[in-house]
Amino acid sequence: MRSCSRRCETARPLRLRNPAIEDKETRPPPRYNEGTLIDAMQQAWRFVEDAVLRDRLKEAKGIGTPATRAEIIGGLKRQKFLMVQGKNIVPTETGLSLFGVLQQADPALVDPGVTAQLECLLDDVVVGKQEMVGAIDAVCNVAQRIIGKLVEGPPGGVSPLAGFASDHAGRRTATNTPQ
Repeated sequence: MRSCSRRCETARPLRLRNPAIEDKETRPPPRYNEGTLIDAMQQAWRFVEDAVLRDRLKEAKGIGTPATRAEIIGGLKRQKFLMVQGKNIVPTETGLSLFGVLQQADPALVDPGVTAQLECLLDDVVVGKQEMVGAIDAVCNVAQRIIGKLVEGPPGGVSPLAGFASDHAGRRTATNTPQ
C-alpha cells in the first residue's frame, strides 16, 4: 500500500472535458400541513441520531399518541406559536423565538431523542427495572435543571425568558420586549 505522500508525488494533473456551469437553485423542504406535521410527529425517529433512542421512538410510534397529536398542534396554534398560511402550517415569530430560547437554554428541550429517553425510563418502571418514585425524581431533576437555566440565563446575561411574560393564569406568553 502506498502512502499518501508517495501517491501525491506520482499523481499527474487531470483535465476536465467539457466543463459547464449550470444555473440552478436549491429549494427548501416543503412546508408542513396539518397531515404532514402529524406524520412527522409519528415518525420523529427520523430526526434522532442515536440508534437506541431512534429505535425506541419507532417502537413508541413517535411523539404523542394518535389521539393527542392533533390536539398538540391545536394548542400550539391557540398559543400563537404556529399559524395556518394557506394550506400550510408555519411557525410564527413567537414560535421561532421560543424555539431559539429553548435550544439555547438546553438543546435537549428541542430534541425528540429526549422523548425516547423518557419512554425508556417508563418502560423500565413497567418491567420492574426502575421504581416509579425514582423515575419521577429523574424527570423532576431534569426539569428543575432546565427551568434553572431558563430563569437564570447565561452568567452575567439576561434570562432567555426576558421576552416572555406570564399572563394572569401563570402561563408564558410572548411580549414585545426587545431581547
